[in-house]
Amino acid sequence: GIVRPLLVLGSPPAWWGWAMLSVGAVSGGLGVLMANAQRDPPRLLAFSSVENAGIICLGLGLGMLGTAADAPLTALLGYAGALLHVVNHAVFKGLLFLGAGAVASATGSRDLERFGGLLKRMPVTGAAFLVGAVAICGLPPLNGFVSEFLVFSGGLRALLGPSASEVLTGTVAVGSLALIGGLAGALFTKAFGTAFLGEPRSIEAGRVHEPVASMLAPMIVLAAACIVIGV
Repeated sequence: GIVRPLLVLGSPPAWWGWAMLSVGAVSGGLGVLMANAQRDPPRLLAFSSVENAGIICLGLGLGMLGTAADAPLTALLGYAGALLHVVNHAVFKGLLFLGAGAVASATGSRDLERFGGLLKRMPVTGAAFLVGAVAICGLPPLNGFVSEFLVFSGGLRALLGPSASEVLTGTVAVGSLALIGGLAGALFTKAFGTAFLGEPRSIEAGRVHEPVASMLAPMIVLAAACIVIGV
């Protein structure tokens, strides 16, 4: 919806790009901070989606500002990173929601603090969730790394640009994405560790088992997609 009008209207004014860049920085930062405060896995993942929408907006803002500044490589990297992240987010966030649903179904609870030790009893679910967690943190060699790397590259390209406006663009984009990535890493390290590592912290967590094959199959397919797109 945001990109399509640009195909008709042509080169956007710079303030459109600054608006998108600002929205992306605020959305990404607040989204991941709110996610860190959640104990309910689906709510945690929902706030994480706000964060990832912010990353997409950062890429779109870079693309618009690159176009407005006649810096085609910056524009290309920004737009490419944003559009690829739309696809990647659908894949790894779908995987994480399915994993959270499998855990909630097995334990009868949506309180993260009541889990623990699930990896021993749900190894396939745990491994699939770990793939999604690594992907959403933007770590190689999975798909989240590729799209975030493109946005980072666009920001670094702008940072090395000849004008003060491009340097400021790159500083905002790279700084915001670095902060968001660091907080996301802390968030999903906590989420995976609390749910799947250690010892069970409730009777229900000690009695769980893998879900049926029809619940496991979609997680395996999406985990494979994270790897294939990344490589």
